[in-house]
Amino acid sequence: MVLVAGGFITVHALPYNKTESINSAELWDPSAQVWTSTGNLNTSRGLGSITVLANGQALLTGGETIDKQTGHAEFLATAELYKP
Repeated sequence: MVLVAGGFITVHALPYNKTESINSAELWDPSAQVWTSTGNLNTSRGLGSITVLANGQALLTGGETIDKQTGHAEFLATAELYKP
């Protein structure tokens, strides 16, 4: 199983497209070639780091979020724990 959490999307808008961070998390099962939603992050983020812990949980740290009002990226100094 592969955990994919957060990321960025392009939102088509006028006069310019904009980038937004997302808070979704999915699991990819390569043997069945199926994606399964596994909930949402507490904070939308992209460019974070995921570390698999010895107990099977995954720790997602850092990254950036996009402020929807200003469109500016903000660095995150937070972490979230994924418990399968």
